[in-house]
Amino acid sequence: MQEARKSERLTTGGVFLNLFLFVIKLFAAIISGSATLFAEAFHSFTDVLSAAGVHFSIKISHKRADKHHPFGHARYQPIAAFVVSVLTAILGFEMFTGGIEALINPKEISFTPYVWIVLLLVVLVKLCMYIALCHAVKKHKEPGVDAMRVDSRHDMLIGIGVIASMIAYSKGYLWVDGVGSILLSIIIFKAAYDLFKDNSKYLLGAAPSKILLIKVKETVKLVHGVKGLHALRAHYVGDQVHLEVHIEVNGKLTTEQSHEISEKVRRHIEALDGIHRAFVHIDPR
Repeated sequence: MQEARKSERLTTGGVFLNLFLFVIKLFAAIISGSATLFAEAFHSFTDVLSAAGVHFSIKISHKRADKHHPFGHARYQPIAAFVVSVLTAILGFEMFTGGIEALINPKEISFTPYVWIVLLLVVLVKLCMYIALCHAVKKHKEPGVDAMRVDSRHDMLIGIGVIASMIAYSKGYLWVDGVGSILLSIIIFKAAYDLFKDNSKYLLGAAPSKILLIKVKETVKLVHGVKGLHALRAHYVGDQVHLEVHIEVNGKLTTEQSHEISEKVRRHIEALDGIHRAFVHIDPR
């Protein structure tokens, strides 16, 4: 629960920081008239919605299992990450169409000290957010927080790209604003696809990696009393793995002794990182 509270504090901070960036970017876009900056302001607004969604999904996903959700609420975070991917794709489309329009009808962009300060501040804020989220993901990987980490990294790189395109525009390369917006839209589409792909396996109940299954097999075989195992099946429930396995034990053991072995196997499996629930079946031999 302590990790959950840390994640909630991080996402709350993300909401307010992205709201702050949205406001200052919008003013910079209005002052300058840049299509790229207008797209960036819209980007920050979707970040506000995304961070809010992730925040509430974390709160819900850490609730204890109940009679209506006997296996917990772990799927809420991948759902939030999926929503983030959709919003990111919408942003990419908006930036692409804005870039095309800027190429067809280039507008004069006004550069003031405020615009440059905003651009540098955006990069600095996103860098700080990225570092903080990296530390959080290393300690306890939450799909929603990881989605925000990826988003912050792309925002930082996009901010650097915007600064570069604005410098080029100020030197007389008027087409740069439109081309910059289109190139950034491609980066954003790629980020949306990656988020969708990574979280779809959590929502669709895909099987975990072969490496994890091998680790499970090795763990089970080390338990005293286990003669063998078969029918190992596993799938994602949210970002956590549920699995079932059949273990072979000596047929001469009592029911109580066999049960003790199965319970020991279950505890060892559930101690592995990423596994939430193990169902162990006993096959006497």
